[in-house]
Amino acid sequence: MSKRRNAFTMIEVVMATLLVGLLLVAAMNTLGAATRGQLTNGERGRASLLAGDLMAEILTQAYRDPEGGVGIGPDTGEGTTTRADFDDVDDYDGWTRSPPEDANGAALVSGSGLTRSVTVDCVSATNLTQVVSFNAGAKRIIVTVQGGGATLATLTAVVTDDS
Repeated sequence: MSKRRNAFTMIEVVMATLLVGLLLVAAMNTLGAATRGQLTNGERGRASLLAGDLMAEILTQAYRDPEGGVGIGPDTGEGTTTRADFDDVDDYDGWTRSPPEDANGAALVSGSGLTRSVTVDCVSATNLTQVVSFNAGAKRIIVTVQGGGATLATLTAVVTDDS
């Protein structure tokens, strides 16, 4: 009469180890994807705050240059090292900094690894997507925050001439 064994065979041990290993790899991949997703959401949130902060600053500025300057971008005599001299919305056109800075040029700790940029265009007052080469009574402001080779936040606003 043969005795029945209660032990695992070598093949059973190898198969069980392989199965547990595959499950562990799948679990780690899922955890990694979830963590990357949280980091991306955190970066997008931080970028949205930085974009909103700069847009709020721009929207407090005058539509037209108080000194009578014309054209888009900083006027003659206005510095471009910091935003402290900017006195109208179009002075911000072409502004880009990495890492983002406050109006006085101090780097923002919360902006590490990010680039914040601004584009200002004159647009048609009746078609806000149509860029025109002259002041038609409306300016479109686009603030973009990028990081890691991707655009993380974009805010767009239109201001109109109230004079």
